[in-house]
Amino acid sequence: MAAIAVTMGDPSGVGPEIVCKALAALPARERAECRVVGARRFLERAGALVGAGLDFGPGGIDVVEVETPLQDEIRDARATAAGGHAAHGYVAAAVEMAARGAVDAIVTAPLNKAALHAAGHRYDGHTLFADPSIVTRAKADGVGRIGVTVHADAGDGVVVNRHAHRAAEIDVAEGRFGR
Repeated sequence: MAAIAVTMGDPSGVGPEIVCKALAALPARERAECRVVGARRFLERAGALVGAGLDFGPGGIDVVEVETPLQDEIRDARATAAGGHAAHGYVAAAVEMAARGAVDAIVTAPLNKAALHAAGHRYDGHTLFADPSIVTRAKADGVGRIGVTVHADAGDGVVVNRHAHRAAEIDVAEGRFGR
């Protein structure tokens, strides 16, 4: 059985809700393969908000609890440095899990790049900040990163979806993993 790390995204955004809805839609066998990386407090709140009916306690969905410093400064629907720092920590923990071989894949929920930047994490996309040595080891083991979309803030709240090279990446993925 494959183990998949699912990062929770920015706790002040839609990431936790999307994760909860996606998990609720999975058959139990597939849900058991997921290790949600984030903070139980925000997941339980999101699950209740969307009526997902999920159990994040013992015997329920496996949550890899990541310390969320400044969690009292996280505000719903607001880009904050605290939310950006938390989201960065969740992705970093998932990358480390993959580097150790604790998971076979990482799926990332949405996060807010403005919040990441406010926290001092300046990346064009959250899949790009992995330690190069981890990415190199993963490639040597036959594992690679496959990005399908990258979104960049174009200012004034407008988001641009950059599709450059995405068709080629999808072709590579289909050739490697099948459809």
